Amino acid sequence: MENISAETLVDNLTGFPMDVELRKQFKNNPEAFLHPLTVVVFDVAGLQRINREQGRPAGDEQIANLAKMIRKYLPSKSMIYRGAESEVFAIIDNENENSIIATVHQIVDSCIGRVYYGIDSLTENLIKKGRIVIDIINNAYCYLKIRQILNHDSYYSQFLNSFITALKLVDPDTEHHVKRTQSFGQALGKSIGLNSSKLAALELLCLLHDIGKITVPLEILNKPGKLTDDEWEAIRTHTTKGYEMISHLEELQPIASGVLSHHERWDGKGYPNGLKGEDIPILARIISIVDAFDAMINDRSYRKAKTAAEAKLELKKNAGTQFDPNLVEHFLKVLEENPEFNKGTTTNEEIKVYRNGSTAEIEIGLTKPVNYAEYYLDVNYLIIEVGQNFQEFTGYSAEETVGKLTQFDLIPSAEVSHYRTVARKMYERSNRAYLTHPIVHKDGTLIDVVCLGERYYDSATKQYKTRILIFKDK
Repeated sequence: MENISAETLVDNLTGFPMDVELRKQFKNNPEAFLHPLTVVVFDVAGLQRINREQGRPAGDEQIANLAKMIRKYLPSKSMIYRGAESEVFAIIDNENENSIIATVHQIVDSCIGRVYYGIDSLTENLIKKGRIVIDIINNAYCYLKIRQILNHDSYYSQFLNSFITALKLVDPDTEHHVKRTQSFGQALGKSIGLNSSKLAALELLCLLHDIGKITVPLEILNKPGKLTDDEWEAIRTHTTKGYEMISHLEELQPIASGVLSHHERWDGKGYPNGLKGEDIPILARIISIVDAFDAMINDRSYRKAKTAAEAKLELKKNAGTQFDPNLVEHFLKVLEENPEFNKGTTTNEEIKVYRNGSTAEIEIGLTKPVNYAEYYLDVNYLIIEVGQNFQEFTGYSAEETVGKLTQFDLIPSAEVSHYRTVARKMYERSNRAYLTHPIVHKDGTLIDVVCLGERYYDSATKQYKTRILIFKDK
């Protein structure tokens, strides 16, 4: 590699050889790279936007600066190449990720703009399994793309936004559920020593492991009673359907096997492929534990939530059969160290605020419950059910309201047209609408409220409904 010939293709901007030169090396001497090494791929964030808004020289300056920092901090023995687009990648011999990661962070922190990186290593164990350096380079590229996908300002995050929006349509709790599993998964992943690339992949898997559920009928997903055998089969297809949806996307390759395998069991009795023990991908084993824990401590349409203590007992009981026993042991320690993970978000209990003991004194008294009223509409805006505080807010009893008043009977007639327009536009974007407007009290007075409307499918009645919460606007 040190004998670069005069015919070598070199990138004028960075001075590094182009990656096509590396492919020549693979072709001429495929055995040359069969030893432990680490690959790091770097890329300037938002380069297309920088070039478009500030001009090509501004983007070139950031790439050149990245090249300068790479030369400055990486070991001199590193083999560095310019990728086909804006990427720069380095192969570092006889170095593992732990020894090189601090240097990578120095490079990223020293650059003039934001820089992403992906990293992966070829170990002796992987070489024995037939892996080669091109596999590791491809993995590092994929981990780089995952970091870009997870960044909300990135062009690539449109992938993620599209998937999450689709999931929200079939399961309104998805957003909260995936955020909780992300927290659980990251804590567990760190406790077992996953590297930074694997942690990024785990974060993305927490978001997308259930993406196949968008293919399952809503009346099955939201069914409050016991599922039939056929309905269970429909539910179980979400692992293979999710895998089929993302496996053809190169950027999502590192999580595809996790999507497929997150319902496999340690004892081999899971689905879809009956994998057993360590044949189940590590990220899938992590997801199965944190997903199950979050499901247990939160209400579902078919059952009430368990307490955190009950959920922990279930994890212990199923360690070695459903779950990886070593991971369960680590996760239970994580729960001990992070008591806020134990609270869940059950729907019919008072929300509890967990405070750090050292700051509790100054926080006491700052958190208070908010008074609100609740009612439900059918597709024709007829009020079909009222909840707590409805009469206090409106003056109307349930007997005077249910089946007799519509949503628009509670709004001043001069406001109805505008309310319809604004609400419709918001519902076109999602299943929620947030508005402020006056309501007409039974005695004729007007009360300003903040209103949250949430449309959903009620599988019990097979109808679409809207839940309305109103808060007094102070």
